[in-house]
Amino acid sequence: MNKIDRNHNFDVLRIIAMLMIIIHHCVINDFGLLNSLNFGGSLSQKQTIILIFANASSIIGVNIFFLITGYFRTSFKIKKIVSLVVQVYLIFGIVSLIGMLIGILPYSFDAIKDILNPFNKYWFLATYLGILVFSPLLNIILDNISKKESIIFIVFIILLFSLYSFKYDVFHIDGGYSLIWGIILYIIGGIIKKFNLKSKKGIIVYCTCFLINASIAVFLLLKGKIFGITSWDMYKYNNILVFIESIGLFIFFNSFANKITNNKIINVINFLASSTLMTYLLHSTCCLTVIRKIPIIFMINNGHFKLGLLLLPIYAFIIFIICSIISFLYNKTIQKIINHIFLKIENNHHYH
Repeated sequence: MNKIDRNHNFDVLRIIAMLMIIIHHCVINDFGLLNSLNFGGSLSQKQTIILIFANASSIIGVNIFFLITGYFRTSFKIKKIVSLVVQVYLIFGIVSLIGMLIGILPYSFDAIKDILNPFNKYWFLATYLGILVFSPLLNIILDNISKKESIIFIVFIILLFSLYSFKYDVFHIDGGYSLIWGIILYIIGGIIKKFNLKSKKGIIVYCTCFLINASIAVFLLLKGKIFGITSWDMYKYNNILVFIESIGLFIFFNSFANKITNNKIINVINFLASSTLMTYLLHSTCCLTVIRKIPIIFMINNGHFKLGLLLLPIYAFIIFIICSIISFLYNKTIQKIINHIFLKIENNHHYH
């Protein structure tokens, strides 16, 4: 498939999803929404409410990524798995060691343990790795599932893994931070592709769900815990509103035919879309989050909270660009070496 034939709408969606993830992490960690909702924090009630709405609009980034993975499907390839593992270990290890040398990260047993098992820090990448491993089975399911079975599956998911598990986590969904939820979204993404589920009204679904979700979160903030559910619980990935919000935006993008033909625009889209994994890895690495939050804390401390929030999408895009450049350099060096090694192994195998 050449660059023009490829449907770049989903590459754009991939970029948007990555920006959503960066914004989400900045909102909950750097602006302090997580602390404000769970421990009080230093934000005013008005600031907290503004952040609640900002986070509700960007919480679906991870769900969108798993839906995209299922839509296009992936496959069990040793090279792909090795490349992912090497990238995670190498990038996290280098960044952590630099952090220790310059004093951002303390020398400790926990820090060394994290370097030895970085996937423990990146549940998303660990889940993606699990999906790669189980992809042959998941793809067989998608090949053979009927429309009627798909409807039953989605209803089953909504009832058990979204509604019931939102309150009673007997299936260990862990609020969507799990391999089970990643697999569920992978299958749903594949179902959307198989039966070409699309609607331009999906954008209305997205907006409606995030506004309702944010409103409930604000209500819980003002009234306190109800039936054991807190304001922070509304940001679980398996929350029915977050789930439908994700589907809404996804089927909205699926409703458009590929209309991007300008090669320069396509090159920019490909450059950014191909670096999402590196961007996720870098922007959320503990040492780098300390640096990431400096401009935001500066804005807040100098009384520019609203301006800082308005500039956040631009700041997220700058972070994305920096990480994309690093990803490009990585692909031209380390990844090139990995590709060469596997090519040599394949050639030796064919020779024998």
